[in-house]
Order: sequence, then C-alpha cells, then structure tokens
Amino acid sequence: MAPSTPSGDQPRRKSVRVKSARGQAKAIEGNSQQVRQPPSDHKHGRGRKKRKVVEASPLDEVTDAAGGDESELDELPSRASRGSLSQLLDMPLDILLEIFTHVTPGDLLNVARVNKSFSGLLLSRRSISLWRATFDAVGPENYPPKPDDWTELAWVQLVSGSKTCSDCGSRTTLDVLWTFRKRLCRGCKTKRLIDTAWDRNWHKLADRSKDLRKILPSLPSRSGAQSGHHCNNPYVLHSDVAAYHQELEKLPPADENEALFLLKREELYARMLRRTRKVMKHARLCERAAERLKEGQVANKEERTILRVTQIYERLILHGFGPADLEEPFIRDHKDVNNPRTLTKEVWERLKPTFIDLAEKARQIRLEREKVERRTAREKAVAIEYRSFLGRVEPKTTSLMPTMDELLHLPLVSAAIAEDQEATDELHCTVAEALKGSLSQLTGWITSRAEALRTAVPESWPVANLSSSSTLSAKRAPLHDLDLYPSLADLDLAVYTFTCGRILPESPYNYCDVQKLASEVHYGLDSLAHPCLLSNLTEFRCVPLPSHHRAVLRILEMLQLDPASTTVDMLDALNPVFVDPSRSQAHWAQPSSQGHQLMTWRQTVSFFCDFKAGKTSRIRLLTLQEREWLDAKMINEGGLLATLSDGNHYSLPAECLPVWGCLHCLVHLGPNPRDPISHHPYDAGWSTYKKLCASQPDDPWRWLTIPELYSHLAEAHDVTAPVEGKDFHFNRHISRRIHTGFPMLPVDISSRATLQIA
Repeated sequence: MAPSTPSGDQPRRKSVRVKSARGQAKAIEGNSQQVRQPPSDHKHGRGRKKRKVVEASPLDEVTDAAGGDESELDELPSRASRGSLSQLLDMPLDILLEIFTHVTPGDLLNVARVNKSFSGLLLSRRSISLWRATFDAVGPENYPPKPDDWTELAWVQLVSGSKTCSDCGSRTTLDVLWTFRKRLCRGCKTKRLIDTAWDRNWHKLADRSKDLRKILPSLPSRSGAQSGHHCNNPYVLHSDVAAYHQELEKLPPADENEALFLLKREELYARMLRRTRKVMKHARLCERAAERLKEGQVANKEERTILRVTQIYERLILHGFGPADLEEPFIRDHKDVNNPRTLTKEVWERLKPTFIDLAEKARQIRLEREKVERRTAREKAVAIEYRSFLGRVEPKTTSLMPTMDELLHLPLVSAAIAEDQEATDELHCTVAEALKGSLSQLTGWITSRAEALRTAVPESWPVANLSSSSTLSAKRAPLHDLDLYPSLADLDLAVYTFTCGRILPESPYNYCDVQKLASEVHYGLDSLAHPCLLSNLTEFRCVPLPSHHRAVLRILEMLQLDPASTTVDMLDALNPVFVDPSRSQAHWAQPSSQGHQLMTWRQTVSFFCDFKAGKTSRIRLLTLQEREWLDAKMINEGGLLATLSDGNHYSLPAECLPVWGCLHCLVHLGPNPRDPISHHPYDAGWSTYKKLCASQPDDPWRWLTIPELYSHLAEAHDVTAPVEGKDFHFNRHISRRIHTGFPMLPVDISSRATLQIA
C-alpha cells in the first residue's frame, strides 16, 4: 500500500494477500468445484471424504485410550461439519450481501482474501455500498471512522490489513499513527518525523510567531521517542513541512506588494489551522475507536482461548488426570494450549499425545512437590517437639544443643520421619519419644566436643579453679533432664579465646560470623555454641587466639580479677566500661559534640588486638566521677539498653536481636510470631539464623528481644530490675556483638588521670 497523507492523497489500489492464505484458497477452490459436480460424482466425493475422516480420527483408538468411553470427542466440531466458505457463492446474491452487512469491515476484508471469487465480488466497485453498510453497522465508536478523502477499501486496508510500513512496505508491529494516517516502522519514523523545534522547519517567508503544532498535524513526544527521538517536543511529518514550504513560496512576492503577501499568508495559515484541527479531531476519534476495537479483539481472543483450555482440561480428566495435575503453569502457557483457535476433533487427535505428556509431567511435579511438603511438615513437627524438649534442658546447656540441621541426622529422629506420611498427632508422639531416646546420644555428643575443646586449650593458659557456687546452674521446677554446665564450666573462662577453624571451600561467609574480614572471636563455651562448628556431628575444629588471650589478661588485671576463676558470664554481669581519653571524636548522632568513646570489655579486647605495634594504649576504667555521670545518664534515659540505636551499625547489637530467654518460664520457646527483622545483606552473621535450633524458614525465630523480654518480666513475673543470669539468659548460638549503646563521654567530664597500660 502506498503512503497516504492527511492532505487527501490516498494510496493506489493493488492486490494485497496474506501468503498463508494461498494454500487455503486453493483448497477451498477445490471444494467449490466438488460442490458443482454432478450428483454421481458428488456422492462419490462424499465417500472419499468419509474415508478421510476415519483415517484422520480413528474412533476405535480413542475408545481404547479412554477405556471404551467416546465422550472425549463429544461436542467437538470437525473440519467437515464447519463447511466451506466457497459454498456461500451458491447462495442468492441478496442473501449473501445481507449477511456481509452484519460483519465488521476487518472481517469483510478477511473474507475477500479467501479466494478469487470473494475477492472479485467484494473488491469491485459494485460492492462499495456493501463496505459503506459495514461502516454504518459498526459505527465510529467501535471502528476508526473513515476520513472523507479516503476510500473505504484503502481505509480498511490501513486499519485491519497486514501490518506493513506505509513507506517502505516492511513488516512492523507498531500501531497506526492516526495523526498522519500512516503505519511507520521504526526506521521510517526516524527518517520521516521531524522535531518541531528544529530550525530547518522554518522558512524565511514564515511567520515565526505562529505555533507549528497548530498549523501542522503533530505527534506527541512520547510517540516520537519510540522511534529513537529523545526530545520532549512534538513531531511533524517531513512531507507536511515540505508542502508547507511550497505553499509559502507560491504566495505573491513580499517585495512587490507586502500587504498582499501578508494577507495571503494569513489566509494560508487560516486554511492550515482549520485543516489541522479537523485532522487532530479525527485522530482522537480514531485513537478511542482503535482502543475499543483492540480491547474487543483481546477479550474475544481470551474467551476463545479459555474455551479451548477448558475443552482440553475436560478431555484430559477423562484420561484419568485430576484437576490438581492440570494446575501447573507450564500447561496453561504451552503454545498448543494457550491458543485461541478452535479445538476440533482432528486437532485433538493430533495434539493428544502432547497434551497427555504435559499432564503426566505435571502430575509428576505435583507428586514430588507434595512429597517435599509432607517432608517439610514432618521436619516442622520435629521443630515443635524439639522446643518442648528444650524446655527440660538447663538454660546454659541450651546454647550447646545441636541445631535442627544436625538434629534431623540423629538415628532415632531420622527414622521417625523417614516414612512418607502426613504430620499427624501420632507422628508428634513418635518424634517426642525419639528425642527422649536420643538424650544419651546428645549428652555424649556435647561431652565429646567439650573434650576436643579442652584438648585445644594451650598448656600455657590458666587452668580453671572455680568455686562450687560459680558452677551452679539456674534451677527451675521441675529439675532438668539435661544439665551439663557444671561439668563444662571449667571451659567457660573469659581468657579462653578461640575462632572457627573449619575450612569453608565456597566462601568464608557461609556460616561464620565475619566482620571486617576478620574471624569472630569466641570466648569460653561460645566455641561449642558456634553454628558453624555445630554443622557436623563428628567434626570439631577451633583455633586458639593468643593475641586476644593476652588482651583479656590485661583487662582482668585492670579489674583485679583472677583469670582462673573469671567466666564469661561473670564479665557480662559485671559489665565494666572502659575509655581511651587519647581518642576524641564526634558522636554519630551529634556531630557538633566532642567526646570520648566508651567501650565494653569485648570492644576493649578488639581495640587492644587492632592497636598498632610501637604505640602505647591509654585505655582505662572510668573514674568515680565518670561512673556517676554514666549511671545518672543511663537512669534518666531508661537504662543502657534504651540508648541502643536500631541499625546504625553494619550489624545490630545482640541486645536488638531475638536471642534472649526467660529464666522464670519457657515463653521464649512458645509461639511468638513476628515480622522478619530488617538487616543489611552484607551482614554475614544473619546466615546463622538458618541454623538455629528449633527454627524453620516458615517458623519465625521464637526467642525474645530485650524490649519484649523486659515487658514480659514486668508483666508476668513482676521483675522491674532484671539481672542477666538471674532473670534472663543469652542464646550463645549468636555471637555477642561488640557494639554498644554507650553515649559519648564529654571531654569536660573526662578525668585527666589515666591508667596507662603498656
């Protein structure tokens, strides 16, 4: 089709056919000749047609496949029952034309492409009234209205014909540009559209006070941007600009009679303005009608697709597949299923093996998924019973218990959930008995790991000399079934510093809690609770850290504590505060204020180890005046934990994490649903949450945060001043963070007297 312009020039008529319609036209012509044959030949033709249907659709095979039921082919049309469009030519012409007046112009164009007979009938000048009748039948609301200077056939070809570029004739998927009444490909858009702001659009005779967008049909910038233009100005056709310049040059010369020139130019602008308004108004009508036409086509296509899908599913169910087997998305998305074409008997017979293969694959996927779901449900039952089991374990021993990953490998537990079954009450009872039966194995596992840790302690390090009172565990009624802390307390010295020695081939961030590319330090029994070291029931590797050991000895010397009798819990309960007056900096929340950073004992150990050789550290304990200021500030602000900020560090302090338990009850092991805590993706410590005991991906971690714990102690146990080790305890599966909520110590309060440590 030749390019058309809004100025009234329409494309010349030529024969346009879809290549795929040629074979169909030949077949229909053959059927048309058979219709006009004598009765004897026609009868013989029916016999041949019957044999063809039987060969293409053997009902005996369908019956065998369906178990003797022929209902899968019921209500399916066949090619023969649909008839042939060529038989319409045998109908009286007035009836045929009456039928054609009730179709849309696009459908009538498709009929004209069927064969030469329809083409000769519908594309001739005698059928112009028929095309006009179809336009009147659909109305301008449902089909883009035809411009006055276009013929019906040319307009239908542009709107509903093959999607080819109006300029170069290449195939394109772009829509019609109703402003220009053209369908342009991307390349022609770039060549034919001009930015209205470009200087070459203006002629020396033009009036620059006139807006080019009002005198020439223009395209919004968003449509022009699709063609490769990136400006925000509207676009016009290059041919319209050239025609505009030609009209200006036809005006009387301005040097001979300027008044006449200005008059004629204003008349030209008036004509162009009226024409542009008319074109733009028509373009808006076409856009709305095209949108409704497209919506109707999409809805019709969706209805036919749903009908085909329903018919396929019904027949697959007759073959023994259940509705659950057909819910897999890949069946619905298959090109032969998600198709608007009519499902005939012949199509069903041809594609039935494909559909059955899809259904069998979907059934296998469903069975595997349900098997995994049942396995997950059984593992969740183990987690529930494990929480009940942990209620009978002494709190300090709880942190040394294996995680869910290791628990599932215990022989009795593994055997209890090995059978593929639902998570019933009977299964819960079986798992509970398996956990009780595994008590001796759990005890041996913990003690063997403790012996490995005891062997790893260097001979030069102090040997524990603990009093009987320091090894007593927190007791609750009834007595615990498993209490190993008294026999392991000698390994919980603060001077016993280790790090994970397991070699991780993939990445050092798999399980280890790594900060700043340095291994996390484990004090005392933290090594036995480290999730990375819990990841194997037989392997245990830990490496001593002599530098951290010496740093802890310095701290204990400052505190005047015995290294052989000071445990990690003792230091945490004492909670000493240190300061380095040689380092002054601004607080992160108050940049204008200067002060000294206060540190916990864990921060102080890290500072000692990171301190450069050859320099002297001036870290000291708080003076009496500084301690009174800190205590008063903590009380006024609600305590030390109240000053903790939420998320100002790369990793949250332990006080902000749900890793705290109550020593008066088992609320931390009961239902406590919460939304996932937000965290930084580069905080490797969060990966340990995947391995914590009695926790599943869809089962939130049930321990408490400090605010939740304090609220619970006050409401349930009337404890307003809780003490760690007496009222609550820490789950040592998570490494205790070195960050703190201490405020900055003001410079004017800081004492000048220091305790220098070489």
